[in-house]
Amino acid sequence: MSRVPSLEQIFDRHLRLLSTTLRPGTLNHYRCVARHFLAYLRTTFPHLSQPSQLRRDPHLVGRFRCLCEHHPPLCNATRTNYLLCLRRLLQDLAKNSPTVPLDLIRSQDFPLPAHYLPRPLSPPEDQRLQQELRRIDNLAANALLLTRATGMRIGECLDLPLDGLQQVGPDQWALHVPLGKLHTERLASSRGCRGAADRGSYPHPARFRPARAPATTRNLAAPARSTT
Repeated sequence: MSRVPSLEQIFDRHLRLLSTTLRPGTLNHYRCVARHFLAYLRTTFPHLSQPSQLRRDPHLVGRFRCLCEHHPPLCNATRTNYLLCLRRLLQDLAKNSPTVPLDLIRSQDFPLPAHYLPRPLSPPEDQRLQQELRRIDNLAANALLLTRATGMRIGECLDLPLDGLQQVGPDQWALHVPLGKLHTERLASSRGCRGAADRGSYPHPARFRPARAPATTRNLAAPARSTT
């Protein structure tokens, strides 16, 4: 009577099969994932010996929880890579053994990708950036300066009318921002941009007008389109 192979032997046999198609570095990663998963099963479920005994709950759900509680904490990318490799191994076992469930690891088990916000510029870096944009003094640089001073969005800047600069008080100017992402028209404070524009250090609306703009051009920052 042949001896039934253990769970460790089944994983090892499959990893030897994968070694014929995977690179050594990739194979080592799969071996590491399998080793940690089997060690978890031996510790938490010592009586589990066959792949057919695996169940999503409690075996895999418990492993997900263990990864979340790992010390030091694992980043989302590390946990995702771990689950991808483990899912590949379990799916391969399920193809070779109909008694192994196919949905042990589902798409909702993967952590959300980390969303990193851009690092804000320090005041000295912000000053150097503005100085460089003023030195460049072209359409794109002036548009960036305009959005920097008013807080408007790039799309709103592209849709600004040529006569959008309005005087709202003594030495107080604002830009009329048309309907955009906020679904409302508004006046964006120009923070004295009219005076700076008169001194040549800030983009006045007239400076955004393309050199050969067609008569129908209405956008402040949009370049003229070829009519050939």
